[in-house]
Amino acid sequence: MVDVIVIGAGIAGLSAAALLAKAGFEVAVFEKSQFLGGRATTLNMNDYLIDFGSHICPSGQESDVCKVIQFVGAREVKVYPFEDMLIYFKEKLKKESQMIGSGAPKKAVDRVYSEISTMTFEQTEALDNVTFKNWIEERVDNEEAKEFFFIHSYIMTSLGDPNEQSAGCVIRRFQDWIRSGIRAGYPEGGFISFSNSLAERIEALGGKIYRSTSIKKVIVENKEVKKIIYGKENKEVSSKIIISSLPVWENFKLIPEDEFPVWFVKRVRYLEDESYFAGIGLVAGLNEPLYTEKAYISVLDTPINHTTLQLWQPSNFTRSIVPPGKHLLTGGQIVEPYHSMTRKKMNFLAKNSINEILELFPDYDWEKNCDWFQNPVLPKRLIDGVHRRPYQVWKAKPDVVSPLKNLYFCGDTVKGTGCGIDAPVRSAKLAVNAILRKS
Repeated sequence: MVDVIVIGAGIAGLSAAALLAKAGFEVAVFEKSQFLGGRATTLNMNDYLIDFGSHICPSGQESDVCKVIQFVGAREVKVYPFEDMLIYFKEKLKKESQMIGSGAPKKAVDRVYSEISTMTFEQTEALDNVTFKNWIEERVDNEEAKEFFFIHSYIMTSLGDPNEQSAGCVIRRFQDWIRSGIRAGYPEGGFISFSNSLAERIEALGGKIYRSTSIKKVIVENKEVKKIIYGKENKEVSSKIIISSLPVWENFKLIPEDEFPVWFVKRVRYLEDESYFAGIGLVAGLNEPLYTEKAYISVLDTPINHTTLQLWQPSNFTRSIVPPGKHLLTGGQIVEPYHSMTRKKMNFLAKNSINEILELFPDYDWEKNCDWFQNPVLPKRLIDGVHRRPYQVWKAKPDVVSPLKNLYFCGDTVKGTGCGIDAPVRSAKLAVNAILRKS
């Protein structure tokens, strides 16, 4: 018997476990993989530390994950801030500051910033089901300023079309950026550093973390969760509270659907179907950097594939993640919903991925400077939790308090705000607060 069982050692599960351990609960975390971090882990490939998945740490050292680490007394993780953005606009790659300048585009951006910075949370909530494109076009008629906002809203939502983006969600992220003064950051040692720090603290507080240990089943009696069956030997452990940080639809593999209300199942299945996008990953080991700035590259309409593209070099922020004298390039393209994408088309787009970079950086000698290159096709990949569309954000997502007694959820597929690594951490804080209120 333990006080709390946490299913999944991603950043949400570990944040929830650390906060509850700090509050005096006996916590046990179960992770099916040998690695911590879930979709925000870091793997060693030939002495390159490569993040699994495309992530950002919003607001750098002011991010929610850093605040949780500080609150629970865990080891601090150094986060290096981004200094600029490289934007592909009018067939040229330029710095964000060059695109905005000091004239009409700058005035338009400053005017919208001023409005955003004074909005209350309730005012942003009222815009959750409004598209960001409509909201911006009511306020901005300058082409450069529109592109500025749409480039950033793409990064915040992983959706290239601003007509698909929730205005409320995007505005809340802009508010975080304006208040902190920091766009985003990259953690020393990769994103696994956050999970390692939290895990160390959980164990120091008496909690246990079971790696390579799968949960087989969650036992429910009279609509109340009671215990779990886990491991190869089908061991049992009971708990007063179970927190699942799995994608919310994955819980139906552990608990039969008919234990939940019909409305809940239908909503979760709908969000599951809407959250899979096709993607093309890109990772390369380089002898010479593609660019030298501590910056992020964002493209809404690539010159060849005509898709969105994100690129950046984490080795520009810290040399600890690459072998001596080497550089790391990572990124990818999110192209369109998985169900409308054929394997033939995906392979065609993947073949063009190097050519896209050559178009953006025509003077870079790819053949000479690239040690190795991988661009895996991701035909059915959960890119960014539940996509941040109208009717799919904040209160429209499943609540962290489940319909079953003593079962809670956390992660970026359930109720929470923010983007990047902040989203799952904020949901974890909501779940912990609900548990503490009940206790």
